[in-house]
Amino acid sequence: MIKKLTWISAILVLLLGSGILAATQLVETRYNKVRTPPPYSVKSELHQSLFIADLHADSLLWGRDLLKRSTIGHVDLPRLQEANVSLQVFTVVTTAPRRLNVNQNSSETVRTLTSSGRWPSPSTGRQTLGTAPNNARCTRQLASTNSKRNRMALS
Repeated sequence: MIKKLTWISAILVLLLGSGILAATQLVETRYNKVRTPPPYSVKSELHQSLFIADLHADSLLWGRDLLKRSTIGHVDLPRLQEANVSLQVFTVVTTAPRRLNVNQNSSETVRTLTSSGRWPSPSTGRQTLGTAPNNARCTRQLASTNSKRNRMALS
C-alpha cells in the first residue's frame, strides 16, 4: 500500500511540475507575441548600414534559451545577429506589478514566474533582487558563446 502511494505521489508531482512548466510557456506565448510576422518591408541593405540599439529586453525573465531561434518573443541571438543589432540591453526584472495602481501594487508576478520551475532554485524569486544573479549568469553565457562578436558591458 505504501509503495502504491509513493508511486501515485511521484506521478502527481511529475504531472504538476510538467503542468507548471507548460503554463509558464503558455503565458509567455500569450503575452510576448510578435504582432507582425516576417518578412518585413525594411530592406536588408538599410539594416546592415545602421547601428541598431535595443535598450530594453525582458527576455531573461522567461528562461528561454536565447542562443536558439524562437518564434516566441522578439529577442534571441540568431535574430539579433541577422538584424544587425549592435547593442542589446537585457533588463533584470525585479518587480512587476500585476496592474498599474497608484495606491497599491503587488510584486507577485515575478515571484509566480520564478517559482514555476524555470529558475535554479525556488528561493530565487522570493527576494526582490533574487532574479539578478540568475539573469547575470544567463547574460554571461550569451556573451561567451561568440566572444569575438558578443561583449558584455557591466554597469
